[in-house]
Amino acid sequence: MRHTTKLFWLTLGLVALAWGCFAGYEAVTAVRITGQMEARARVASAPQEVPLEGEDRELLDDILNTKARVEDPQRYTDLVLTVGFYLPENAEPRYEIPLYRLSDGTNEFVLRYPDGKSYLADTRTVLRLLTGGTFDPFFEYVTSAPTLKVLCDGAETEFYCTENGWQYRKIDNSIFLDGVLVKNDVTLLDMRRSGSLSGEMSLKADRTSVEIFYGGAAVYKGALEELGGFRPEVHGVYRVKVTAEWYDSLEKSYSGTCVYEFDLNCILPTAFRLSSPEVIQGGVLELTAEYVEDPDALSLQIGDENYSFFRIGQENYGALIPIGPDWPAGEHELSAAVGDRVETLSFHVTEREREEPRTVEEAEAETLEAWRSWLSDISGGLGLGSGEKYWKGAFRRSVEAEAELRWGTEHLLPAADGEEKLLFALDGAVYPCGERETVYAGASGRVVYAAVDEELGAGIVVLDHGLGLQSWYLGLEEIVVEVGDMKLAGDALGAAGEGGTGVRMLLSGTAVDPEWLRGRTLLEG
Repeated sequence: MRHTTKLFWLTLGLVALAWGCFAGYEAVTAVRITGQMEARARVASAPQEVPLEGEDRELLDDILNTKARVEDPQRYTDLVLTVGFYLPENAEPRYEIPLYRLSDGTNEFVLRYPDGKSYLADTRTVLRLLTGGTFDPFFEYVTSAPTLKVLCDGAETEFYCTENGWQYRKIDNSIFLDGVLVKNDVTLLDMRRSGSLSGEMSLKADRTSVEIFYGGAAVYKGALEELGGFRPEVHGVYRVKVTAEWYDSLEKSYSGTCVYEFDLNCILPTAFRLSSPEVIQGGVLELTAEYVEDPDALSLQIGDENYSFFRIGQENYGALIPIGPDWPAGEHELSAAVGDRVETLSFHVTEREREEPRTVEEAEAETLEAWRSWLSDISGGLGLGSGEKYWKGAFRRSVEAEAELRWGTEHLLPAADGEEKLLFALDGAVYPCGERETVYAGASGRVVYAAVDEELGAGIVVLDHGLGLQSWYLGLEEIVVEVGDMKLAGDALGAAGEGGTGVRMLLSGTAVDPEWLRGRTLLEG
């Protein structure tokens, strides 16, 4: 008896569950829509049907999957469209399910199934279906929010609102779809620094404001009529946000606040900039060309001498001008050009204070001349080196000591008549060193020469730093690198001999002061 009672209540529970499912979902399960059925829709005011395929069909399926029953369907009287479901090769629909909207114009929709029951449809999904493009031929545009007309470099572009600026549409006399934003065909304008920028509303606003952002930070604020005063200081893309407000009034056709947004690609003309207006003999003058669109159009000339530009950033190029000992002190000019546009820049060369001359005896003079002959032979075989920049950051010390003999120091040889003859002016610097003191690379570069002269009893290492810059390390008793090695700043090159070590820096074949370079950066972008 106990088992019979349990079976009875279990059976009764299953029946009740089945009845509840049947009663609660009858309207949904009574219609069996399969993927083989073609879905076609027609709007209330148009007899022709349009097929719902792809994304439209996916949205429709989402709408049909609703389960929320509506108990007062009489409030939904505005017929938006009717969807028919067709079996293959059937001219008549198997099912027709209309979509209604609330009578008061609110965007709230219900599906009415063949048995008369109504189910709430997801508003967002319905609006996506209606405004996805398929039904555009059936929309009538009732009124639009005001638009913004922007005149940039002589070209006019119209922008629609991106916030609060709805374009009202109706799909039938009583069916209005508000909240439909019109997409802008163009969202990016090109503006050159010498160009013009202005804006005007299609309907005069009571108040306007403009904010312009670069890298997330506001760089300009003002009214729309002041937009022509914006001057970009940095090359790149700016975000422009225009807010317009119309106060509520019976005399006006529109009231409210609209926001318009677009991007402004500011293309600044190439600008030339000197690292300093003044440079000393033995130093290096650096010229930077910013915002370069066509690097092949760049040129630099001083007198009859031409100099090359090298890339140092995405749109920046630089040139290095060695100021050798032959440069006269005073004012100088250079001509930098991009295409047909030529810009003249002035700079001042400062005369270097003369070092105390050094007198040498005949024997030492012969040794020095042997060194100079060796250096000349090496230079002739090396050329200007790589066009790639190897160094990075400031130039370092090669040894700890301060220079004993500085760049430009004259070496004199006594003559028989009592006068002194100029042998040469030192084109590098000489540093005293301890016994077998390590000599380090002053900057990153590739070893292009490493050898010891048996007669002179010392060796030379040459590093190519790229872009015509070389560093020479002389008087090495031991060399620990080989030609082809890539060395970083601070790497050991060898050990100095008893007489110390000499360092010379050549830029495009011109000797510059290694002491001037130490601690400085060149072409760092």
